[in-house]
Amino acid sequence: MIHGEVPLYPRWAWQANISGAVTLRLVISNGRVTSVKVVSSANPILERAAVENVRTWRFDVLKRPVITNTEFEYSIKGRPVWPLGPPRIYLRIPYKVVITVRPPKPTCSDCEDVPFTISRAHALPPRSSPATPRVPK
Repeated sequence: MIHGEVPLYPRWAWQANISGAVTLRLVISNGRVTSVKVVSSANPILERAAVENVRTWRFDVLKRPVITNTEFEYSIKGRPVWPLGPPRIYLRIPYKVVITVRPPKPTCSDCEDVPFTISRAHALPPRSSPATPRVPK
């Protein structure tokens, strides 16, 4: 391989804690990936990221086209982090790509059971009770 963009973990997949494998069948001709077919996919978000990445790959020109399967493995392991940090990437081009990131830390909306306090300065004023409607006699 002489050129290719660094494969990244799709942010939406990371935030939704989606992991899995995508297997692609590639045809490499004239130094470029000329055809990509999805053989299997764990998730459409991961599939799209893998296809977009292989389309950036450039190789030395060979005498004849090469057909090969490439597996992208997306995994989430380790201590939670926020925001998304740089992934660990293992490349064995054109056969295997492994992208590993740490899981996202839960946000406040994920922690409904966790008690928290609001200082008086940030508290909203008390709600006034709605006026009682007057009924004509």
